[in-house]
Amino acid sequence: MNFVFIIIIAIILTILFVLSKKLFTFLKHSTATTFIVQYNLAIDSGKTEKEAILNAIKFFQYREPFNRLDEIDVQNILTIALGLTDPLLIAGVFQKCDEQKKIDLLTNRLALEKFLKGAESTIGYKR
Repeated sequence: MNFVFIIIIAIILTILFVLSKKLFTFLKHSTATTFIVQYNLAIDSGKTEKEAILNAIKFFQYREPFNRLDEIDVQNILTIALGLTDPLLIAGVFQKCDEQKKIDLLTNRLALEKFLKGAESTIGYKR
């Protein structure tokens, strides 16, 4: 009887674990989505593309790990993003950095350019 009870509890816990993973997968996309929302809000309020990207970057500077970005990092990110066919590709980098809790990719200009050019060529469209 105890063995059956333990197996039932194990099955219930496994089901709950799987459901919790599926229910909270939307959290993985929250950083990129928030970046794009901040960008779109700035565009809708009449800001230029440059101001909109800067607005989205600065929105994240209050929280870890993005609070370690200095003004030079922000300007480098902005310059690189403006040179892309789709500047919102940078949102994916913010997502990746948030998941890893590291900003190495954002603070290394050459690595960021290489990463984004690779992402851009994978998409394969021109502005």
